Amino acid sequence: MTLLARLPRAIVVLPRVFALGPHGRRRLAALAVVAAGLGALYMFWLRDSSLVRIQDVSVTGLTASPDGGRVKEKLVTAAERMTTLHLDADALRRAVANEPTVHSISVHADFPHGLKIQIVENRAVALLVGPGRSVAVAADGSVLAGSKLPSGLPIVRVVSLPAGIRLPDGGTRDRVAVAAAAPARLLSRVDAVTIERGRGVVAQLQDGPLVIFGPPIELEQKWTVAAGVLAQHSSAGATYIDVRMPERPVAGGLGLPQDPQSQAQAGGVVPAAVPQSPTSTSTSTGATTNPQQTPAPTAAAGGATPPVSAAGAGTTTLPQSQP
Repeated sequence: MTLLARLPRAIVVLPRVFALGPHGRRRLAALAVVAAGLGALYMFWLRDSSLVRIQDVSVTGLTASPDGGRVKEKLVTAAERMTTLHLDADALRRAVANEPTVHSISVHADFPHGLKIQIVENRAVALLVGPGRSVAVAADGSVLAGSKLPSGLPIVRVVSLPAGIRLPDGGTRDRVAVAAAAPARLLSRVDAVTIERGRGVVAQLQDGPLVIFGPPIELEQKWTVAAGVLAQHSSAGATYIDVRMPERPVAGGLGLPQDPQSQAQAGGVVPAAVPQSPTSTSTSTGATTNPQQTPAPTAAAGGATPPVSAAGAGTTTLPQSQP
């Protein structure tokens, strides 16, 4: 029977339910008094009682950052003033509102005495270095003012440190974005991130080559390609890795032109090329060789990647490789 079919019968029966006699009404009133008393007991005593006081606080999500101990102490101190039946998540957030490493928190009461707090951190990915002082910055551009400065972060030099809590769009934000996109194993190897005319954003690796990114787009893909090139023995000795076109990375040696990829496209150098399709082969001039013609020997045709010249004799265009 559908709900609409039952509705008329419910309308007929409903008055009978409330048609209580004197005893029924007294019992109903007594039940209402008991319910009100229990509600008052809960609101004014039980939910703030020591019987349900928070005693065991679990804080997860903190890494080994210098501020981790202080953040946890603030949260535990605030939580121990609460109970599992009267939890104030906003008060916990206010307790760490001035901790720039904390992006957000979520809380879950574990009756009767436990509380679980999950933290999402603002992790520092670069170090802004200005006149007289430095400040860490997170991947989303949040300025981590007041936090201890971790070691081993890429340096981003600025004329003046930002006044707000977040970096505005612009060159500084672009450089931070490049650092933020770096794989963890490579981020610790980045000395500095700069912007060079004609090359765009550039990352200098410790005891390694420059990585030329160009505009700050497709950064994760570019870093993946750069890591693959670094892993190849043929790139040993290269002074730069150009991933502005991630589908056609270039590794180069000393004394090379300022804009290697545009030179390679214009035919100024003779890089090894990767076949673009089964029926055509890409050459250094960007032309397509007819399959009936005999192409020049390439890395793909010879089965090996040509070594990178450390003396600046030319550049080598490397096939993509997974790191």
